[in-house]
Amino acid sequence: MNGPIRRFLRSELAWRLSGLTFPTAVAATNGRVRTLSEYLELTRSHMAPLLRWFPPGGTFLEFGSGLGGNLFAVAPRAKSAYGLDINPHYVRIAKGIARRLGLANVAFRSYNGVSVPAVGPEFDVVFSMGVFERVAHDRAAGYVSGLVAQLRPGGSAVLYFLSPSALATTFVRRLGAEAYAPWNRGQVIALLEGRGLTVVDTVPFKTFPLRKGAGGASVGDFYIGTKAAT
Repeated sequence: MNGPIRRFLRSELAWRLSGLTFPTAVAATNGRVRTLSEYLELTRSHMAPLLRWFPPGGTFLEFGSGLGGNLFAVAPRAKSAYGLDINPHYVRIAKGIARRLGLANVAFRSYNGVSVPAVGPEFDVVFSMGVFERVAHDRAAGYVSGLVAQLRPGGSAVLYFLSPSALATTFVRRLGAEAYAPWNRGQVIALLEGRGLTVVDTVPFKTFPLRKGAGGASVGDFYIGTKAAT
């Protein structure tokens, strides 16, 4: 894929326009066009290794909720689940899917992208996937601070960070390696511990083939941090 096409695909305009329809939105966020049932199955598989951190009857906040698939996957466990996304078109689609699925305990709203808005009472779990890899480290740090501020004492933050090893895999083929902001383990731990979280586990996400040579590498990890109980 040549440079001008890549630059357009990673532009804010292209990203916002991708939300005009479900097929273009799911292709932009998941790599290819999928049916709704395929999309929901994919997001269930993404969330399955993380479900033990989502307590039954809990309240959950997702930052960068996109089309809502991750929240739909944890909705059966939730008293209430809330999704935030900067793209209002994605929010519109997510609300429509929630109505189609009959999920009255799930809600979505858009925000301005500057900081995490205060949503409501403190949450049992705050989580995010696929957001911090596309923004500068200082901006991601501000987002994490905003999420932790809304996490109840004793609650869990489940946050995904792209690994530097991802840059050597086919994961970056579509947008180019320069479109991503990876984090090494030390950087993530310093970030989370600096905001009052104790890292208690990591869960690798997915392996992609290497761009050159045989084999593959994990592209990132979910870091699970707990907030000290008072």
